[in-house]
Amino acid sequence: RILSSTPFSDDEVIIRRAINANLRVGTPEAMRAVLDYAMDESNRRDLRIEALETIKVWTNPSVLDRVTGRYRGPIQRPPADYKEVLTASLALLADSSSKIKRAVTGIIATNQFTQASGQLIDLFQTSGSTPLRRTIVEALVQLRPEGLSDFMFEALQDKAKSVRAAALHGSIKSGIADDKKLEIIRNVIFDRTIEERQTAMTALSQLPTELTRSTYQELLDLWKGGSLEPEVRLDLSESITSVNDPSLLSALSAVQSSSDDDVLASYRDCLSGGDADKGNQILWQHSGAQCIRCHVMYDYGGIAGPELTHIADALSPEELLVSLVKPSARIAPGYGVVSLFLKDDTEIDGVLLEEAEDVLKIKTTKGDILEVKTSTIDERVDALSAMPDMSEVLSKKEIRDLLAYLVKLKKEDS
Repeated sequence: RILSSTPFSDDEVIIRRAINANLRVGTPEAMRAVLDYAMDESNRRDLRIEALETIKVWTNPSVLDRVTGRYRGPIQRPPADYKEVLTASLALLADSSSKIKRAVTGIIATNQFTQASGQLIDLFQTSGSTPLRRTIVEALVQLRPEGLSDFMFEALQDKAKSVRAAALHGSIKSGIADDKKLEIIRNVIFDRTIEERQTAMTALSQLPTELTRSTYQELLDLWKGGSLEPEVRLDLSESITSVNDPSLLSALSAVQSSSDDDVLASYRDCLSGGDADKGNQILWQHSGAQCIRCHVMYDYGGIAGPELTHIADALSPEELLVSLVKPSARIAPGYGVVSLFLKDDTEIDGVLLEEAEDVLKIKTTKGDILEVKTSTIDERVDALSAMPDMSEVLSKKEIRDLLAYLVKLKKEDS
């Protein structure tokens, strides 16, 4: 009664408490009162959505109160008792607001209202809202109606990448037959964006190997012939590695570089295909890498290592990769300690400031600056870098993402 008669219709606190009070009562009549509030277009849209979100969890609400956060304990209510009200909520699929339609779609999926699947498919085909179409894809995966594989093929042709991604992920989780899943994955692998193809390569490993073997071999043949884009090679190699099939592993080994002297050999596929946004997060937030603890970015961070703000102006992508996976192979000037044993039995220890082909500039432990001709050096010993090997901290995909971010750190891109 409060929901339908309160003079404080714009008082969010009262409305939310009234909606929650009906949820605690839990009867079909109480649910009907909440739905009536949601169906009234004169009410605030955010509170109408709150009413629908409450209906979504009506038969199995959280053990914590939605408003106060107090522990209420587990509650299970028979969905059949609320079928009439749930059916009435379908009328809101015609609401003018796509957010309201998304909330109703959530009710349908959570309550396994399979009979509404046809309405959702019709709405998917006519809606101009990308978030709504994505929500419908996710809902239909939960409902698993007959003909779901045909719908997934349709969703994979959607103009929005996020909808296509939802269709790909949903296809793997759904009850679609494995041969249909493979058909869907192949559709993505051979005819979509790099990012989607990377995801599909990973998804391929979740199907039976006897079903995917020919697809893996087809991709390896493309790699061997130079036709497989570098951006997806890492994803293919990791997919095959996770399958752990001896014949596929042997075929993979045959097409990969395998020189022990080349530090780039096993990481060359990290040079392209990374996500710079994810790399940004790794640089600033990864608890294992802790980049900012030692490196400065835009006047923030530590000083134990070289500044990264414009690092791509100084180092090529290959040099950046080496610095990540074999940091002692190349130490930035001013950060490496070197010991020089000269031909006249003199020993010089200090920080390497500059290095040219014929001369080294050293800052000794006493603070003196010396220029030492390379022709006078009998032996040179470089101390190991204090930077940890990122291959022991990050996965190859994380290294690829971090590298994609580092190569963008140039003055003109600042």
